[in-house]
Amino acid sequence: MLDFKKYFGVIITMIFIITSCTSQNKKIQAPEEKDVVLTANQDQTSPYEKYLNNFRFENGTDTLLVQRESRIFYCGTGAMEYDKELKKNGLEEYFKKYKDLVQYPTFLEKIETNNGTKILWVDRGNEGELMQLEDKTIQANKELEKRLFEEKAFVQITENPLAMDEVEIYTTIFYPVSNKTENLIHKITKNQGDWQMELLKREIK
Repeated sequence: MLDFKKYFGVIITMIFIITSCTSQNKKIQAPEEKDVVLTANQDQTSPYEKYLNNFRFENGTDTLLVQRESRIFYCGTGAMEYDKELKKNGLEEYFKKYKDLVQYPTFLEKIETNNGTKILWVDRGNEGELMQLEDKTIQANKELEKRLFEEKAFVQITENPLAMDEVEIYTTIFYPVSNKTENLIHKITKNQGDWQMELLKREIK
């Protein structure tokens, strides 16, 4: 009887985490139209404008696989802890004001135009799950999906707000053909009303 109670508690906890992740993902993937318009009107006051205007990747491919990696939107215990940290530091207001980078209205346009590429989104998935492309048609063609992961550059972008006027953005680009990984850390700060970006680290492995 004691064992049943123990396992029942574990099952309830898992259901709670999965349900909260699912509802959170739905909320993020389908933002209200007025929010998108509001963000579009904030183009000139967002740190993401500076990042996107300067995003370049060398020896790129005609297709770029991009995974949404904002830590605030992770699922599971990691998400809960990061959310608590943001609330504690008052930085939940940062995401209310700027959204996250991949929700920025000109993300696709700027990355695709600047790099002559097409973006395919990669599903974040839950912790421990295999990555897959969000495009259901490609998902259905497992051979094509596998080939894309084997041949196309893969990008993960994570932003970490430090204050309302300061954010660090971590970019990882993996080139599968050359088997090289490029890691970049940018710090974007607001100075006299303008956002300025500084490259803190660039590492190629």
